[in-house]
Amino acid sequence: MEQLVTWVERRMALSSDDEITRQQYVVSFVPVVFSTLLALAWTILFFIAGLPTLGIIHAVYTFCCVLATLGGLLLPRRALVFGTALCLIGIAINLLAHVAVGGFDGGMWHLLWLVILPVTAYFSGGNRPLSVLILVSAVLCLGVALAVDARLAPPPLIPHWLRLLYNGFVLLAGMGCKNSTSPAARPTRCCSTSCPTPSPGN
Repeated sequence: MEQLVTWVERRMALSSDDEITRQQYVVSFVPVVFSTLLALAWTILFFIAGLPTLGIIHAVYTFCCVLATLGGLLLPRRALVFGTALCLIGIAINLLAHVAVGGFDGGMWHLLWLVILPVTAYFSGGNRPLSVLILVSAVLCLGVALAVDARLAPPPLIPHWLRLLYNGFVLLAGMGCKNSTSPAARPTRCCSTSCPTPSPGN
């Protein structure tokens, strides 16, 4: 793990960057990696549970996470752009997942990510205008979810264990969001918009 951290620092940081900036590159990179792994795990679980639509949605998000990871490594000066884009994609993906399970009747907490992502991005100390963009996008998607809810098809048959597992995961992510946005946990300086792992449907 230490070798991986050192490699990421060398790959993404410039010789003129101070130690805090180098650490922030690593901190910004780790959530994207975990997002990729978690999105892949949920993709597999949803297909196993007989929910191919959710599986496809998560597969798309997994692909986006891979692209964001590669983009951050190949173009480290554009890491902020890739991180922000991934947050916006995560918001849109979770709206699609919410619609796919029949809206609020589905009982899946996809829309909670529309709160977790912008709150974490805003209070992480990252770029404020881009954080506001993420917040506005989340509010718009929440509005869309409310507007279309009455028109959605009945929810598919979702295994009880899957609903409990997923909602528990989102709840834990929300608690992690609360801890990461506390004053003691905020970085002194941040080089990118930090987002938690928004495994779509996550």
